[in-house]
Amino acid sequence: MNAAREPFSPLRIERHELWILLAIVLVARVVACSVLPLSDEAFITFRYARNWAGGFGPVFNPGEHADLLAGTTSLGFAGLLAIGMRAGLDPTAAATLLGIVCDLASAWLLIEILDRRRIACGVALLAFALLPPLAAISAGGFESPLFTLLFLGALLSTQRGRWQLGGLLGAFATLLRPEGLLLLALLAGSALRQRADLRRFALPVLAIGVLALVWMLAVFGSVVPPPFQGPPTLGLGASWPVPLARAARTLQEAFCPALYCLPLLPLVLLGIGASLRKRDVLALFTLAALLVSASFVTGRVRAGEGWFHLALCAWCVWLSCGSARSASAGRSCWSCSWRSRPRAAIRCASASTHRCRRARVRSGACSRTLGSSPRRSARWAGPGRGASTTAAAGPGARLPSSRTSGA
Repeated sequence: MNAAREPFSPLRIERHELWILLAIVLVARVVACSVLPLSDEAFITFRYARNWAGGFGPVFNPGEHADLLAGTTSLGFAGLLAIGMRAGLDPTAAATLLGIVCDLASAWLLIEILDRRRIACGVALLAFALLPPLAAISAGGFESPLFTLLFLGALLSTQRGRWQLGGLLGAFATLLRPEGLLLLALLAGSALRQRADLRRFALPVLAIGVLALVWMLAVFGSVVPPPFQGPPTLGLGASWPVPLARAARTLQEAFCPALYCLPLLPLVLLGIGASLRKRDVLALFTLAALLVSASFVTGRVRAGEGWFHLALCAWCVWLSCGSARSASAGRSCWSCSWRSRPRAAIRCASASTHRCRRARVRSGACSRTLGSSPRRSARWAGPGRGASTTAAAGPGARLPSSRTSGA
């Protein structure tokens, strides 16, 4: 019977459990925002947004020439905050509130991506709420929570046949972070089988892309930023060469964000393999997250920053998939060792009992046939059967009874 059609299934998360998990995420984010400070880079974005809202353009200081390589991590997020400031909103409060709302919506989308499976959803949302690096990024005032929300929304929309909405969300995600280009390429590759889907997906992407390119040419005079080299990466592999140390630190941030997460690494790796074998939106999300982490490794990206929000969300999903797979294997082993084996033993014992009973019946028949007593043998054999039985025993046959042999 299909578990989705049953009123209660132990494998599916119930509605009250879903609301409890979302409440945990909300409380964890509110506590994080009240305890953890905003990041210094967030205030750089706030300054760009203030100057932009004041009519000076996307610059750090009024009167400066707008440079395509802005000091802010996201010109799209600075423009969104500038719109809020023009409406009278405080940028710090707006960024904090937006981060909480985006994380709640992302938690809901993670539940949909995990197909509402109880163990996977429970582990994923608890890790999403309580993982300290993820909470610090969400409370830091970055654009990453909004980028993750648009990323997940684009994946789910395209997998459910809403290609126009997926293209729209993917294009807006690209305006926030350049990693959105990887998402657009991946979704376009998945739409190659159906030309109609590809056309519906490409229409909003091309429209927003053309508008963004025209605006960049008008404001900056170029669409290609100059090369940028970030500061050397410290931490894991600090004595190594700078590219190798950066790659090692990025891999650590993506697959083991903290030292206490090291015992969970086998479950994370198991979850990556299990999710890639699904061949659905979960596999597409895993592939996209791996591509983003690979772009961080190969690019000049500093590890430990607010850009790893999506990678840490993927870590939570992989941990949940590995935990669900381990729980399923544990249930199978428990069933085999404590349920199937006793039943098999009972069946074997029953079969052996029947075999022994048949053997005892046969041995009793033989003893009765040969006759432990001539009277019993004659009485059982009936008239005319005793002589033939004795003859069948052969010449010199010895009967088991001493009386018979003595007679």
